[in-house]
Amino acid sequence: MADRARGAAFSPIDLPLRGPAVGELGPRYAEVAAWVRHWADQHGPFTVTTKVVGKRGIGANAIPDRFRIETFDDLVRFLGTTGAARRHHELVELANQVLPQVYSWVVDKPMRALAHQEHFEKLLGCVRWVVDSADRGLYLRQIDVPGVDTKFIEQHRTIVAELVDLVTGGPAVPEARDFASRYRFRGKPSRVRIRVLDPSVSPFPVGITDVELCVGEIASLPLDAQRVFVVENEVTCLAFPPVPRSLLIFGGGYGVSRASQLAWLREMPVYYWGDIDTHGFSILDRLRSHIPTVRSMLMDRATLFAHETRWDREPAPVNTDLKHLTADEAALYRDLVEDAFGPAVRLEQERIGYPMLEAAISAIVGKHP
Repeated sequence: MADRARGAAFSPIDLPLRGPAVGELGPRYAEVAAWVRHWADQHGPFTVTTKVVGKRGIGANAIPDRFRIETFDDLVRFLGTTGAARRHHELVELANQVLPQVYSWVVDKPMRALAHQEHFEKLLGCVRWVVDSADRGLYLRQIDVPGVDTKFIEQHRTIVAELVDLVTGGPAVPEARDFASRYRFRGKPSRVRIRVLDPSVSPFPVGITDVELCVGEIASLPLDAQRVFVVENEVTCLAFPPVPRSLLIFGGGYGVSRASQLAWLREMPVYYWGDIDTHGFSILDRLRSHIPTVRSMLMDRATLFAHETRWDREPAPVNTDLKHLTADEAALYRDLVEDAFGPAVRLEQERIGYPMLEAAISAIVGKHP
């Protein structure tokens, strides 16, 4: 079909038929006769030529010799793909009219194109809209193509991305993980939750102490805080005690990387408190890769062994090379990975005694009032 679409001349298909050897005509005469009748009874868009063979004693015999298909139309009729060939021709014409940049792709990959034939016109319209709308600050939800919505893009994102890349030469942001980001469409904004631990440094109206905002909005707030605490657990976030001139960020596990987008975190002390387990140190490592000055709190051996009766088992420990831990943190992480204290030991932050939290905060404030 690809050659046909390119306008290449069809080369007739001429194949030899493997028939009986001359020496088999006599001993296997009945089988040979049945084989000859089989080919004589065949009717279709092909021709079967014969050759005369003979042997002394049985005379000359005409047996099938070659199988030949003369035209492309005969070939697709023989294969039962006449409809597919016709549809491919229609898709080629459609691509040439709607989005000429993918014409060669449709010609060269007939089976790939036919796999999407039911919605091919929508697909081309979607690709053209994505190409024309990238870098315009739009959401994919704003797509204006008949019969196409964000669900269509999600369901067909692989082929849409392939064709968009074909037209544009590649994604605008190759390293992006989601479709919208790859082509600079607006995505769901990152949000960060902040608790005000001292009203005197609050950037919000009086009485508002717990706020979740887009990262860009929080980044632009005027802040007078002296330090920031980051925690993983929501209950810990709510129960965290008041601290002079301080703010608290709820990281929510690996979502803590959202907070790293706040430039002002690089201008003040940041204290991260997570679970004492392999994931807790992995999250600390990720945060510190963005904000090198981050310090951990209550993530040491003394805290771990002071709560030995409250240990539980980490469901799915990780074992990766963490490059941003201090020597003491790395040693404790390695012991947890290697089950030095028991299988998959974990101490969740909400199991740590409140007096120990208050003492840790007092020590921090005492050093940096």
